[in-house]
Amino acid sequence: MKELLIVAVCLLFGAGRGYAAPVTLNFDSLPTAPVLGGVISHGNSVVENGFVFNTGAAFGGFATWPSGNSSYTGSAALFANQSLAAISLTQQNGNPFAIASIALTFTNLAQPGSQLVTFLGTKTDSSTVQQSFAVSAATQTFSFSSAFTGLTSLDWSQDSSNNHQFDNLVVDGDVAAVSAPATGALLAIVLAGLAVRRRHGARGGVRRAL
Repeated sequence: MKELLIVAVCLLFGAGRGYAAPVTLNFDSLPTAPVLGGVISHGNSVVENGFVFNTGAAFGGFATWPSGNSSYTGSAALFANQSLAAISLTQQNGNPFAIASIALTFTNLAQPGSQLVTFLGTKTDSSTVQQSFAVSAATQTFSFSSAFTGLTSLDWSQDSSNNHQFDNLVVDGDVAAVSAPATGALLAIVLAGLAVRRRHGARGGVRRAL
């Protein structure tokens, strides 16, 4: 019974956490040709390591710079090829996920100044979390707060003037969402086990008194 209680408590308090090693979405497997209009177009949906990026950008959807372009960062950073284009990240199997960090820089590395990019995460309970990063022409890795877990989607958009490219997203797709009935069942096991232990303890106490 003691072992059962330990297992139930671990399951109960471990609910909703992910235990798999995070993965990095770096887009290195994307095609490097053909180059049309100075960019490599990848369409409105890109799948990377079980995660799906979607955009409504009209000009070829997502794009990357060819390695010879002056705005190439040294790796295949992705960008939505239209100002104000919305970008959404989900897990392909529909399960919740967590995100730890993302690398961001301007799409045009000659662009001066900085621009805020705001990320909106929607959780499994429909609540939302939000965080903004100041992006510039220098590639920076930004860390999300610990609240960005249990997400069903992560949404952000291009600015009207200073568009950005993104790379090396560190995500964890093994974040299990335990439903209320399942959590209640685990709690019932714990309470039932405690009740049995109390009854056994009370009987032992009576026998010792006799």
